[in-house]
Amino acid sequence: MKFTRNRIFGIIGAIWDGAVVVSGLFRIFSDNAAYAAGQLAGFVLGAAMFAVGLYCAIKG
Repeated sequence: MKFTRNRIFGIIGAIWDGAVVVSGLFRIFSDNAAYAAGQLAGFVLGAAMFAVGLYCAIKG
């Protein structure tokens, strides 16, 4: 397996955004509606970026 620039950044992105998703799972509910909407948007974006990072890590 050759470590190209895309593969390295994919691995970094998958780890970073995986952490965003995991932290979002612990803080997904809030009393403030605007704050909860922002958390949900961050969770969805983190999940999407995790998928893209994983794809780049695999495809290289």
